[in-house]
Amino acid sequence: MKRAALALTLLAIGAPAADAALAVFPAHSVSVGARGGLAYLSMSDVNEILRLRDAESGSRFEDLHRAWEGSADVRYALTDKFFLGLEGGVLRARARDRGSASEVRVSGVPVVLEGGFVVDQSNEVSVRALAGLGVLAGAKLEEPGSGKVDGTAFLGYVGAELEVRVTPALGLTLQALARSAMLARPDGSPYDVDFSGGAARAGISTYWGGGR
Repeated sequence: MKRAALALTLLAIGAPAADAALAVFPAHSVSVGARGGLAYLSMSDVNEILRLRDAESGSRFEDLHRAWEGSADVRYALTDKFFLGLEGGVLRARARDRGSASEVRVSGVPVVLEGGFVVDQSNEVSVRALAGLGVLAGAKLEEPGSGKVDGTAFLGYVGAELEVRVTPALGLTLQALARSAMLARPDGSPYDVDFSGGAARAGISTYWGGGR
């Protein structure tokens, strides 16, 4: 009886640990994630041009800084600490003229090879460092009815990711990134279209494979 009671006690203690949603990304496993959020864009030259236009024509354009973006990625864990992945997404922003229906739009499609490593992991929470390098394809600035300039810009970012694992195969993620991407003198224009800035994104990641 004593041995049976001891065995049941050990099982009761061990059960929660076995069922816990540990925020691990074990070697040779794969994850797929999707995120969306807000970005801040420099657009220093573009905003200066808009301010000059306001002064000359009486227009009242907003500053072109706020953007929204969405992304999806696939990652492969090389070890229990390091992973590589491929990320793609979309980035869009616009500034309206408060005195008319005119607006200026910028957009691009980030395609990035990303890497990262685990900084800290405790039970269901994991903190990771991120870095990415790639291109901002289809980067453009346009004013409907007036024309556009476009091209491809090199893109790089560094950042951090916080994940809370809600089940062994599903986690909620929050990212903060600092990004560099500039479309320099597109189509021979006398200005740059600077997508550099930062972003905050939230989403989900799913996991399978490897040895949990």
